[in-house]
Amino acid sequence: MAAGVLAEKLDDMLVLSLLGTDYRLHLAIDAATAAELGKVGDRLEGFIHARAKRIDVVRTGGRYIEPLYGRPRRVQGRITTVDSAANTLTVLAACPLVVTTTVDPQAGRFVQGQLVSFDIERGARFELFAEHHSGDAGIDPIKQGNPTPRGQSAVVGAVAGAGHVADGGALGDDRKITGRQPPSGETPISG
Repeated sequence: MAAGVLAEKLDDMLVLSLLGTDYRLHLAIDAATAAELGKVGDRLEGFIHARAKRIDVVRTGGRYIEPLYGRPRRVQGRITTVDSAANTLTVLAACPLVVTTTVDPQAGRFVQGQLVSFDIERGARFELFAEHHSGDAGIDPIKQGNPTPRGQSAVVGAVAGAGHVADGGALGDDRKITGRQPPSGETPISG
């Protein structure tokens, strides 16, 4: 789930300033979402939905959204959830994005933990978190420990016990790298 501050609001668009970053994403919204947003400066939590063009698996690089200011155009991040039935991937970049594959409509060919890079079509949209849980009669799913949208399961990148984030290759509290196999003894070290 993406968290940020409402920096600007128009009838069909908002500017989301991601918490803890310099990102200011311009995202489409529908009329119902525009009515529920509140005022500039309010904190927002929700889901960013985008349609990906060709998705490439990459071996190196970080997690990012380009550009830093404006409409998202290019994304690189780790896959945290694969939903073959809905043909979507949840990708953790600067924030999580729910991505629908368009060119190769087979999300099932990807696996969680892969680092992927892709361009996205114009029209990435923001959906408030409350819309996913409108039938929960006032229960706050975050306070109940369930920040995952319906129909998706929590996996890598979700909170995993005692406030630790599970991420392939993350540095754990014990200062050891988790989620990766150690190199074999036959791997030459150069440098």
